[in-house]
This record gives sequence, structure tokens and C-alpha cells, in this order.
Amino acid sequence: MTLSSLGYKYTVSSVRHIVVPTPHAPFANVDEHGLILDVERLRNEKNESYRKRLLETVSRRANSTYIGLIHAITRELGLSLFKSIWVNPKIGTDGEFLAPDPYIKFDGVYLYLYSDYANKVLEATIDRYEPGGQFEHYFRLANRINLSPSFEAGIHPGVDYYTRSMTILNQSNRGEVELEAVKGSTKFRLDKWPVCKNTIFFSNRSIYKTEVSSIAAITSSGKYHIDYMKGIITSYLPPLPGTSVRYKYHSLPWVAWASPVILHDINNNNFMVKMFEQVLQDDGSYTNGLPTTVGKDIINELMTVYPMYWGT
Repeated sequence: MTLSSLGYKYTVSSVRHIVVPTPHAPFANVDEHGLILDVERLRNEKNESYRKRLLETVSRRANSTYIGLIHAITRELGLSLFKSIWVNPKIGTDGEFLAPDPYIKFDGVYLYLYSDYANKVLEATIDRYEPGGQFEHYFRLANRINLSPSFEAGIHPGVDYYTRSMTILNQSNRGEVELEAVKGSTKFRLDKWPVCKNTIFFSNRSIYKTEVSSIAAITSSGKYHIDYMKGIITSYLPPLPGTSVRYKYHSLPWVAWASPVILHDINNNNFMVKMFEQVLQDDGSYTNGLPTTVGKDIINELMTVYPMYWGT
């Protein structure tokens, strides 16, 4: 039985198959590197953009950690990390910080501003998550920080003022030097400064035994002075060969990095307060209660992937 025997009439010219070509960049040397690194070129992606993403696989490694997932998801979507707002401790006319030990930390849904981190003096806890709140956008967040007696902030040039504050990654304004060789002199400058107080440790405790408050007080062996703002160390005797030092320092000026990808750690206590109603206990503390609207949405979404017990 044929189509013609069933009464259908057709000709070869009436049967058409239209093929729409898909744009694709010519295979280039950069594609060879992409094959090695297992990073595919995005549709219609230019060589320069592709090359940048390949380089970031080394400088911004992907793994299962918070920052590793941010790097991976951001890169795979063809997006980029960007500088968001700058936040710095205020400096007085004497060249010193106005706060004894300033510390800036983005963690979970909060921004923490410590005026004296060594003594755990918290100046402000700013909620940057709450929709419809006061600080969910860069503009409002920066304005709130500028009300502080110890800190100041501004938005990085070219950034949309009304970008969500939660795009700012978990991070702090402190860096760490795990090992630095001490210069062979009674007076030398560290590689990074300003130095964070109570974070500097020398491998030699005989030359650097007792910290004194001024250079004039260096009157005997073992005494030394630290100019924390300039990172200058002065001692009575020069260090022994092989002496090293570790310390933390303030990144100054400091600009917080952000990503269009917002990632939450459901085990972070700072995010738990958004997922569960907070129940006041007899001792004044709070514990997680029933899920909030946000918590219900997240739990339902996760349970569609894998069943989990939430203790509720």
C-alpha cells in the first residue's frame, strides 16, 4: 500500500525541511584549553569572554565550599564577580583609627561592625536580607553605615545603587599573613599594614618578648614596639637569622566583592533566623521554632530533591 493509493498526491518539491543554522564561533586555540579545563564555551560567547572565564578557573577555583560554589555557578552562567561597596574604618586627624580595633564582616544575612573586635565590642548588626527593610539595597546599606561613628561607606563606581545587598559575599576586611621572614634590622616594616592588634606572633620570643607602648620605652633586650597603622616594628636587638612572623592586617581601602548569584548556607545560624520563627526561652536566648514562609518554601524545594528531617 502506498500514499498514492490512499488518494494522497505529492511531489518531491512539496516536501521541505528547513534547517536554521546555529551561530557558533570558529574553533580556536582557546577552545583547546576549554577542553582541557572542562569548561564549555557559552552560546555566542566571544573569545575574550571565554578566555577570561578559563583564567578564572585557576584564580577562582570551584569546589564544594561556599566560595567555591559561588565561583562555579557564577562562571558557568557566564556571569562575573564585581566590586560592590567600599567600607572602611574612619581615621582621625592623628592618623589613627577612631575605633580601638575596627572589624567589618559580612556573614549570612547580617553585616557586623565591631568597634573593638579584640574585646568583642559590637557596634552594629545590620540586617541586609529582609525584603522591604531598610538595608536590602546598596544605597540604603551605605547610608546606614555612614551613620556609624567608626565606619564609612560608599558605592563602587558604575554599580547600580539598588542592587540587592545579599549579592555581597561572605567576607571580612581582614587578611592574614601566615609566614613572613623578619628583616635583619632593629627597625623594619611588615609587608602588609595596618596591622590588627593582638594578632602578631614572632617565632623568636627572646628578641620579641615584651611589647611596649612607645619607642622610648625600648630600654633592654626583649622589648619591642609596633606602629600598627604603619606596620613598623622596632626592637632593642636585631632578630636572629630565620626569625619569622605571622599576623592579620586591615585591607585598606577595602571594597567588598559581590556576585549576581546569591547563595545561602542553611546551616548558618544567621540564616536560620530567617527560616524559622525565633522562640524566646526562659534564660533569654532564642531557639528555632516552626518554619517561616521563607523556610517553608526552601524546605519544600529541598524535599522535592531529597527527603530530609528538619526537626519540626
